Amino acid sequence: MPATVSKGAGLRMLMEVLGITSSEVACIGDSYNDLSMFDVALHSYARQHANAAIRDKASYVTDCVGNASTQVIHRNLRDATCL
Repeated sequence: MPATVSKGAGLRMLMEVLGITSSEVACIGDSYNDLSMFDVALHSYARQHANAAIRDKASYVTDCVGNASTQVIHRNLRDATCL
């Protein structure tokens, strides 16, 4: 893969197309190829079983995707009530 191809680069392009900022993005990962997304998204989640280097780079650590999704939904609902 070329050095310019990564999940983070793809996420940046998607954000540009959608007109959203890093504070409006959440991602979840468990591998080294997910680290570039963690650099882009303000809300990054690492799976609990991931290597310590992955967990350390994430904003949050979660045991499953469902719990991360629930946290994102609750954050969005909380933020929406503050508008």
